[in-house]
Order: sequence, then structure tokens, then C-alpha cells
Amino acid sequence: VAVTWDVTSRALPRKDSTAGVWVRVDRVIEWGAIVGAVQDNGNYEKGWLLGFRKNQFCFAVKSAGGKKLTYLTASQTFEPGRWYHVAGTYDGAKMTVYVDGRAVGTSTEQSGAIDYPPRAFYDLGAYHDDNEFHKITGAIHDVRVYKRALKAAEVQAAFKATTPPGAPEPPVPAQAAPPEADPFSQPSPFPNDARTKACETAAERTVKPSKVRQGLCLGIAAGARR
Repeated sequence: VAVTWDVTSRALPRKDSTAGVWVRVDRVIEWGAIVGAVQDNGNYEKGWLLGFRKNQFCFAVKSAGGKKLTYLTASQTFEPGRWYHVAGTYDGAKMTVYVDGRAVGTSTEQSGAIDYPPRAFYDLGAYHDDNEFHKITGAIHDVRVYKRALKAAEVQAAFKATTPPGAPEPPVPAQAAPPEADPFSQPSPFPNDARTKACETAAERTVKPSKVRQGLCLGIAAGARR
């Protein structure tokens, strides 16, 4: 899916940036991109992308201070056909790639603003430059691109706050029912009724309140209404 071919578009981050997405890769390929705007033709390397190389997710950036694209690859492999939350952050000095909210790779090879080519394809779901066009086989969901580098806690919060299609929603914790009030610990409904007070005093002297107080007081209350 083409977002824009204009690399001067305000939709593209200039330096500080984050790209995050839920992705399911069904077929592993040599070069795969989820979102990005890049040119990688021989020694001509510019732009950025979030994607994968074979069965490892990666985040690539070419900055003004870098000689070529840095393909920062996750330390772990992924399983085809399974959903993952993948994110890459760049703050002008440090790159970090995340899988399921956990940092799995960092690099300080790049520095400064992102170095865009004069022409690039800002695409979703395809590794696309002037001489390559490799479409992803799978699915992507909830693509987010920020013009700032999210902190690790924010990436983890984004992972926990969203779910891929078909995943069950997290259960809502059941609220405990409030404890039932002890009727015998409540004040008399007729606090100014001398007969009620006498009832309570007499009951306390003769029997256990838990068995008698309520019945006696209700009886007097009924009689008071007559």
C-alpha cells in the first residue's frame, strides 16, 4: 500500500522517530518491509524501514552521520504464521528494535537527521525501491509512526494496550461483591423510641443478640406504627 512518494511529506519523521505495528509473516523472504521509505541500490542507501530479513525482524536507518543503512536485526527469530508486535525507535543517536514490548537490539552507528533520497516509496507491506519490490505475505495491523522516539516503557505499554486481529480481549477483572452488612451492628431504626431501647437492653441481658435482637426490635417497631 503506497502512502506517498513525496519524501518531503510532513507524514514522514525527520529525525526522532518510532514505527510500531502488529505483523504476521506467513512466508519468510530475504528482504521484507512492513513500513518505511528506503532506497538500497548497491552503494546508494538512504531512508529507513521496519521489516525483516529472513526470519528475524529488523529496523533500518540511514542518517546524515552514517555511511550506509544500519540494518539492526533482532537477536531472536520469529515463527511464521504468528502475530508479533514489532517496533523501532531512533532518537538521533541510538536505534532500538523491540519485539513484543522487549528491546532485542540496539545500535549507535547512526547520528543526526534521517537521510532521505530525493525519491522513495513510503509503503506499507512491501520492500520497495527503484529496483526491488518484495510484497509481504501475511498481514499487518495497527501501524503507528511517531515523530519522536518512544521510551521503552511506552513501547511496552503500546504492546500491552493493543491486540492483533482474532486475539481474545484480556478478561476484565471481576469486582468483589461488597460484604453484607451485619444487621445487628446497625443502629436501631427508631433511636428516639424508648421502648426500642428497652427492648435492646432486655435482650442483651437474657439471650445472645445474634438470635434475638432483630426479632424483638422489629416487633416493637411494628407495634409503634399502630
